[in-house]
Amino acid sequence: GREVPSLDRSLEEEGEEEEAVEGSTLRPLDDEEKQEENLPDKVISMQLVAWRGLGEARLAGMSADAVASEVLQLAHVRLDEERIARIDNLEALGNVTHLLLHRNRITRLENLESLRFLQLLSVASNDIMTIENLTCLPCLKALDLGYNLIDEVPAAELPQSLMYLTTECNPLRTMDDGKWKVVYDAMPNLRQHDCEDLPGDEEEEDDEASDEESA
Repeated sequence: GREVPSLDRSLEEEGEEEEAVEGSTLRPLDDEEKQEENLPDKVISMQLVAWRGLGEARLAGMSADAVASEVLQLAHVRLDEERIARIDNLEALGNVTHLLLHRNRITRLENLESLRFLQLLSVASNDIMTIENLTCLPCLKALDLGYNLIDEVPAAELPQSLMYLTTECNPLRTMDDGKWKVVYDAMPNLRQHDCEDLPGDEEEEDDEASDEESA
């Protein structure tokens, strides 16, 4: 299986201090997971965020005010594999830099406007068909859209800050080399697509190195 999000490693190379994402792989569902597929959807709530971010044992000894204060300060929020069908109720998470929503039931990218400091977003392995509502994320560096139902990648819908993009295992029926070139040309900071350096990046680095040697 593939670790999720693979983009964490890319940000580590940039000197970011990242938490390891352990045990999250995209693999065939086992019998227990298939049974869970029949369970009802969950809604994103502060209770769910607190339970995942702080842990049940720690929550047991905290007052409601203390829990709320801790949640407001969270920078990394993991909500993967929670049967979430809709991105919503994120207004209190304005300090979050990493949001992991992979392996859920999400069908649409929406309601992300309050996450002004978000740097990494993983929505891999959902049911998303359209890339939209992401240009409101001015600090986003890494975006994992792998294993969804996306046919088109419009550059106009991607934040200009983006450095690492994953779209593997989507249909991408409308995308060809020409359209990918349009995307790459329109994204001034993009360095890697599906964990591969962009075409031309190595040549530019070689040219810079040659210029320095000549000087």
